[in-house]
Amino acid sequence: VAGALSAVLLAASAAAPPEVPACTPPVDLGPATVPDLDALRASLGPEFAAALDRNDQEHKADCDRSCESFYCGPAPVVAPPETRALPIGKALPVDFPADFEAMGQNLIHVTTAPVFPPEECNNVIRMAEEDARGLGEFPSGKYRMGGDWVTSLPRVRAWFNEALRTRLFPAVAALFPGVVPDPSALRAHSVIVAKYNGTHPRTDVHVDSALLAMTIALSDRADYEGGGTLFEHLGPGEEGIVGMDQGQVTLRPGSVRHGGAPVTAGV
Repeated sequence: VAGALSAVLLAASAAAPPEVPACTPPVDLGPATVPDLDALRASLGPEFAAALDRNDQEHKADCDRSCESFYCGPAPVVAPPETRALPIGKALPVDFPADFEAMGQNLIHVTTAPVFPPEECNNVIRMAEEDARGLGEFPSGKYRMGGDWVTSLPRVRAWFNEALRTRLFPAVAALFPGVVPDPSALRAHSVIVAKYNGTHPRTDVHVDSALLAMTIALSDRADYEGGGTLFEHLGPGEEGIVGMDQGQVTLRPGSVRHGGAPVTAGV
């Protein structure tokens, strides 16, 4: 079995306390990149203004729900981890494109060293299997995937929340300073433990509906064949597949098209 933990991330106001997160725009981008919303409301009329208000309300509600399940609050400010950085191609995010562009093309970051040691990864897999009574199948939109939502795995969620506070949020903020003003601005949104095997060997190519996303490799590469993350813009076949050793983490913009490459064998 090839196991991975995947999460997509929202950004909220860095000034918000964890109890009452404020979901205002994540960064003060300045007058060069922020549109004059009042002028747009006046020129485009009440329908546009109502749509803006709904968007604000929905984003705040998403952030509030995230904080009900996942860690929100202060986290250490650290130096960026050492990574192998790969290009995102033409997948410039719709949100804050100028700020992502200012950080350069190489925004797919794969940590060069494991962030989580093997014994910790193995323990997460064990807890997930026990909490879910075998990690079978779960719905994700129109698909059915192998694994489960981390919100359904109490012990995995407790582990993940501490990992967010101490390792993951600090790393994300350090690698994407142009769009994350502080680790406390981040919110974990959709988090799964994915189980790839003969029944669920891969996922279709897709994008994540969030500002940023990350994947943690939980399984030892000796335990399966194939797998890895397919980034279609990197090339056909093996050229486009990025593998990770156990405990490594990939961090990237959510807009990058990707999928789980097929696992061809594993135990």
